[in-house]
Amino acid sequence: MKIKKRGLCPVITALFVFIFSFSGCISVDMENRTTFELRDDGTIAQVIVDDADGSITGEELENYINDSINEFQNTHSGESVALENCRVSSEKVNITLVYSSVSAYADFNNVNCFNGTIKDAYAAGYDFNRSFYSMNGTSIPYFELPKYSADCRLLILEEPVCVTLPGELRIVSSGVSIESDGGITVDNNADDSFNESVQTTTESPVFLIYSVQ
Repeated sequence: MKIKKRGLCPVITALFVFIFSFSGCISVDMENRTTFELRDDGTIAQVIVDDADGSITGEELENYINDSINEFQNTHSGESVALENCRVSSEKVNITLVYSSVSAYADFNNVNCFNGTIKDAYAAGYDFNRSFYSMNGTSIPYFELPKYSADCRLLILEEPVCVTLPGELRIVSSGVSIESDGGITVDNNADDSFNESVQTTTESPVFLIYSVQ
């Protein structure tokens, strides 16, 4: 496999199942995407842009998200989720959420998400038996990763999102594309074991190994 170069991020379906409960599976176009920004301090900024179909107002959506956040924080002490933006226009839904940590993101969205060292990921039970590639497309056997990733960090995701890292991407597993502008995209390789309308996770987690700045 070679690292693919593409001009635009892939289409991303809305992350939150509660949006489906209001409007069904939201239609998609090339303007829609979900971004995942891992910041230097370990917090996560998530931005969702998708089509609006007129079935829900901004106030209704904001109330639903805040209720979900309150319920989450009542049962997850030490973690936090903040809604920074929620807009519904005649054409688009725009949502920005900030999470206190990767674990807060994973628990709130009920997905796999990990950030740490490769050693920590092994200890957590993640399976590394998959294809890995350097940024020039050279294949790297998984058992040789420690040789190529000294002092690096690892981000594991299982959602089709556009990713921003707090460092330089060094190695990726299959399922990751590098865009023509240098952007990082987790491919939309849906898990077919779920109904098509709620396929928000990839078939297999993807690994992004990056050097910290």
